[in-house]
Amino acid sequence: MVKEAEKYKKEDQENEKKEEAKELFKLYAYELRDSVSDLAIQGANKKTIVDAVKKALQWLSENQLAECNKYDDERKKLETLCNPIIAKAKMRQLQAAGNIHDAARSSCRC
Repeated sequence: MVKEAEKYKKEDQENEKKEEAKELFKLYAYELRDSVSDLAIQGANKKTIVDAVKKALQWLSENQLAECNKYDDERKKLETLCNPIIAKAKMRQLQAAGNIHDAARSSCRC
């Protein structure tokens, strides 16, 4: 009976780990989708992210019973493709905000 309980405990832990990996992957995909609008990403970069997110969510819906490492692998593929685009967009946004701040500071004669 103790061995059976240990077996079920291990299965429960593995299932929790799998669910966590699946949710992290799904959350990341949705955050990417939202970033396209938030960061005003346009053109080919927008298409790249939108297409990658659609593909990732499609994979997710077709692989609900995948192993934990598969969810992690798919999330890493998505990160590898999209993170450089997101980083550049954030940098442009920060530079634009810095330019506005610098312009406001230079026009102030305090």
